[in-house]
Amino acid sequence: MNLPLHGTACNEDGAATPLRHSKSGRLPRAVTGGLADSVLRGVLDHIDTHLHEGITVQNLAALAQLSAPHFSRAFSRSTGISPHRYLMRLRLQHATCLLRNTQRTASEIALLVGFSDQSHFIRCFVRHTGKTPRVYRREVEEPA
Repeated sequence: MNLPLHGTACNEDGAATPLRHSKSGRLPRAVTGGLADSVLRGVLDHIDTHLHEGITVQNLAALAQLSAPHFSRAFSRSTGISPHRYLMRLRLQHATCLLRNTQRTASEIALLVGFSDQSHFIRCFVRHTGKTPRVYRREVEEPA
């Protein structure tokens, strides 16, 4: 079962706005071997709140009161992707929004969305979109 991205995105001004799992805003039903709804909600809320900080699987596992390997398996079972991939997708989604709607530099955006440095952000962004942040921004700004 794949879980649509949760978390924050940005509006036209670059201000954070919440994303929801579905149109109803509810989480998917609990999955056997996955995290309980309340635990998953708490973990996802923690990720939303601390997206710009260093978030580790160990931190998230501690929130869920599980070992890191057990947490990773349960999170993957509940969401369809690993905790690390989920976090990276959320950060990249927020970064693309900031690139579209602000004039912040790539290094500013990298730090705002939780990457440790600009080069790591650019590598991940290229892997995710196939374009550098500069090319992405230029294509978004130019009319089709």
